[in-house]
Amino acid sequence: MREPTAPKGDAPSIERRALNRSIFYLTIANVGQLLLWWLLAQDYAQQKAESVSSPGFSLQLIAAGVVSLLIWVGLIVTAFRRMALWKRHGQ
Repeated sequence: MREPTAPKGDAPSIERRALNRSIFYLTIANVGQLLLWWLLAQDYAQQKAESVSSPGFSLQLIAAGVVSLLIWVGLIVTAFRRMALWKRHGQ
């Protein structure tokens, strides 16, 4: 005999799809952020090679750091939500 299955639109599957989508978008954002950090490092190396004095932390660097922090917090929170869903529904 077949086991009864939950309907396709049940709450756990909807929540699971939403979490998977969040993880996907945050991962794409994280890859973009890594590219931004690489570009900033290239710019910094070029400035050092040209001996251009910089005034310390640039606004770009601070903004990149804040965005990185937000992305990582989003990934961590989403991962914990996903683990809680697995514990609740065994999936």
